[in-house]
Amino acid sequence: MGREADRGKEKSTEIKRVRLTEIRSERPIEKKKEEDKIHQIYPPWVDINEIRTWLDTCNKLHGMHCQNTTSVFGRTAFRPLWLIDVRDRCLKSASQDDRYVALSYVWGKCSFMETLKSNIDQLQLGESLSKEEFASRIPCTVSDAIKFTEIIGERYLWVDRLCIVQDDIEAKHIQIHNMNSIYANAYFTIVAALGTSADHGLRGIRGVCLAKTEREEGVIPKICDAEGERTVRRASHHSLVNRSLWNRRGWTFQELVFSQRALFFHDHTITWECHCAIWHESDKSPSLQTNLCLGRFSENAKGLQYAPWPNLEEYARLVKDYSGRKLTYSEDVLSAFNGITTSLSQTFEGGFIYGLPKLFFDAALLWQPRRPVYDWKFSGDGPQVTGLPSWSWIGWHGCNAEIDLDMWSSGYNYVRECPGSPGRTGAWMKSSLCTKSILQWYILTKNGKRPIINHIEDYSKYRQDPTTISLPHGWSRKQNLFYHICDPTTSFEYPIPIKGTVDEPEELPYTSMLSCKATSGWFSIRLPKFHNNTPELPILDINGEWAGLLKPQVAGSFDQQDSKCEFIAISAGSVRVPEHLREWVLTIAEWIHVGGSKGLTFDFYNVLWIRRQNGIAYRHGIGRILKTAWEKQATEVVDITLG
Repeated sequence: MGREADRGKEKSTEIKRVRLTEIRSERPIEKKKEEDKIHQIYPPWVDINEIRTWLDTCNKLHGMHCQNTTSVFGRTAFRPLWLIDVRDRCLKSASQDDRYVALSYVWGKCSFMETLKSNIDQLQLGESLSKEEFASRIPCTVSDAIKFTEIIGERYLWVDRLCIVQDDIEAKHIQIHNMNSIYANAYFTIVAALGTSADHGLRGIRGVCLAKTEREEGVIPKICDAEGERTVRRASHHSLVNRSLWNRRGWTFQELVFSQRALFFHDHTITWECHCAIWHESDKSPSLQTNLCLGRFSENAKGLQYAPWPNLEEYARLVKDYSGRKLTYSEDVLSAFNGITTSLSQTFEGGFIYGLPKLFFDAALLWQPRRPVYDWKFSGDGPQVTGLPSWSWIGWHGCNAEIDLDMWSSGYNYVRECPGSPGRTGAWMKSSLCTKSILQWYILTKNGKRPIINHIEDYSKYRQDPTTISLPHGWSRKQNLFYHICDPTTSFEYPIPIKGTVDEPEELPYTSMLSCKATSGWFSIRLPKFHNNTPELPILDINGEWAGLLKPQVAGSFDQQDSKCEFIAISAGSVRVPEHLREWVLTIAEWIHVGGSKGLTFDFYNVLWIRRQNGIAYRHGIGRILKTAWEKQATEVVDITLG
């Protein structure tokens, strides 16, 4: 079985990981033969001293920006149970003080030894990993990482397949649940961003592995002037990582997010990335300036942002990135994302249910596919078969569905300005879109049903009457804006829940079923004449008049020209006709039908298109229906169990 199958099958609310991912560099070089130019930039062997210089520079100048050896995740940070002793070539029971390097790589389909209850004692014997019995089944990437860790001067290495006892189910579950801490607490992470499997190996370490490839696809000799002078354009670290298979795999996502410092091995070069810098092998030397750190946020950052308050926009960015990645086994989708929700549960009151934050549950239910998917079937890997819910984006992972989270912006109206995050919060702060709760959701557990506490709306009362209501602890008011002591530089439209204590993460609910009492209505759908995979379809009322728009989940869902569908209203919504182009707007088609002048408010209900099987309703699409049309035609209140 592959990597996914084996994995799946401390008082601080600061989440302090910022990752820089894009630099541009074009370095002119001397007039030489083209081959010499390329060789000059990418020699076949890495200078080990250059890597040591990167580590030393980061250690001396970046400090706690790039290393947090104490409590990154609230409680006492979780540490690995086992480590590879690269000097004695065996496993060692890890202690809290052991400094270790972590490995992030793609498993692929290669045969791979694993640590089991039956061999754990033998693997603790000195030189056990050098014996033919085990060494012959250790793939090249892992073997090379062991040797490289020793050469660089470190004693311990953590590799998932060897440092997690694969058939110790309880211990394995705990370690998978705390994968975030394992990578965050590593001294640095070796990223094997090359090859398609663990058999590929690293490149460029003399005496350890093969030499690097001679030429990089991104190195493009280019005529620059009439005299024929050439320069070599170097591919950026960002582009090198983005085009790697490693960066497209689901499991490597949280490894990327939580590694505080990472050394990337590519086929032709190596790069370094930490909170404060990105260094490339062809750079003459790392910058020793201390003012180059881009601060708390970077517009192109891939990693987790520092936010001691619930940052829904940042979470949306992570979801969109992860949703485009591949997993060999669809049932691993929760495990491979668990580190993200485990960490963010320290700032999101109530935590998460199947990837949806409870605090913003009404807005979070409004995710939608940009286009209907083609390969999802109830008989295949869809929600009903995998046991994952149809109501969460996580139940549709792997269906080639690009996730659209624009409607989540309705849950982000509590932030006015977050300094240091250009290009992020601004797009959402201009939105007039609002979502209002109209029903109570419950999650079904083994002990009955449990209400989902979704009370972010209750806090807006402070904005409506800020002078007569005493503020929650830690909040202050300046003119019409609010500030919290955990982040004095961010201004808020109104106070929001800020967790003062860190709770243990809640276990996954026993079922993936939601329940509620909802208003139901039947409306017709008008299909285009030639194909039925249009992203948005008109919803018609009983008189055939336009009532709203539907985004179907699955292409080919309808078999007749005017299909009748059952909808349930899950929340109320409103948005103003935009007064400025900078404002967030809904679909142009809706404005055409709604009409009206600038500043007019468009009121609607957010609705789910459901189909029932054996008493269970399943989400097949999401839409918006005019408030007047819904209230006129949808009058039946029904008990819904949503699977």
